[in-house]
Amino acid sequence: MRFNPPPNWPVPSGWTPPQDWRPDPSWPPAPEGWQYWIDEPATTGVPATAGTPGKPLLLVTVVSLIVALIAVGSTVYLLVNRPAAEARQLEEILPSDSEIGPRGVDVDSSGAVYVADALHTDDRDGRVLKIAPGASQAETLPFPPLQNAVGLVVDDADTVFVADSGGDTVYQLPQGATAATTIPFTDLKSPEYLAVDSEGTLYVVEATRRAVRTLSRSGEETTYPAVTDDGRFWNGITVKEPGVILASTFVQTPSADGDATISDPLVTEIDLRTGARRNLTVADLHQPTGLAYDADGNLFVGNYYGSFGSVLRLTPEGVTDVVPFSGSVSPEDLAVAPDGSLVMTDMNLIRRLSNYRFDDQG
Repeated sequence: MRFNPPPNWPVPSGWTPPQDWRPDPSWPPAPEGWQYWIDEPATTGVPATAGTPGKPLLLVTVVSLIVALIAVGSTVYLLVNRPAAEARQLEEILPSDSEIGPRGVDVDSSGAVYVADALHTDDRDGRVLKIAPGASQAETLPFPPLQNAVGLVVDDADTVFVADSGGDTVYQLPQGATAATTIPFTDLKSPEYLAVDSEGTLYVVEATRRAVRTLSRSGEETTYPAVTDDGRFWNGITVKEPGVILASTFVQTPSADGDATISDPLVTEIDLRTGARRNLTVADLHQPTGLAYDADGNLFVGNYYGSFGSVLRLTPEGVTDVVPFSGSVSPEDLAVAPDGSLVMTDMNLIRRLSNYRFDDQG
């Protein structure tokens, strides 16, 4: 089954609505008798004939696909239970009214969540938060005031690293330490995204230079200049294996009205040692954000597209799935916890998705 949006609805091609999604009330009504789900792939909208055998307005199938149209005044709402996998509710790790601007996120070996909070207020600068398993309040860790906290990563020893792009600095806080210290990179400029590999090597993206800096556990520093093409914006990094990274990038073109057009979104595998590159095929990619691997080698990709955002899973076999959850999301960064749950930063929220299952998991 494929979702078949009416021709006058501004939704992206190939998009499937999450459970409980409702169209914007300002959108025009669908043509009379419109068929919202069809058996064949839909490239253009095809109206259904009312009363056509096998194509009723309400479809109930053996895979529990339910489409209901409820008229409220002049507004029509679409309620969807997707036929993919069981959709789960996203849990808010902190209350939604928390004054935070979460960016980078990661999880340590105990399941504690760490977040780079870039929000500045009259009372404080940027900071790093820790939410212990089961806690409803965050602890502020002993980092210096941060000008623009962006990237964050936790290594196998539970050392927390954070990139302060505005301060041209990367800090580290070993487990149990009482104060963070500066990592002495040479001439570091605008560090934004961080990753760490199984050997303890730290990877730092200098976004303005399009460069990647690495620092081994023994202190050896290496610079890989101009890793991506000119004009491409970085939006995330993860490590596939020592020396091989994945980068989420896109092209941003300013427009006359002051907005920007996003184009050519890519998730690219880059071997820093040889310079070899390979663009991964990720279906329905709009604006890639955070990247994270799970224990089975599945790559999770944040896919920002306003209220139509999603999280995609790319299997080792190259199959793209949409992670099944209910509600809308605008993912910024992703992490996979030791128990397999997904943790993400989403606008001013920190969210977790647990016990989700895909069709191939039974």
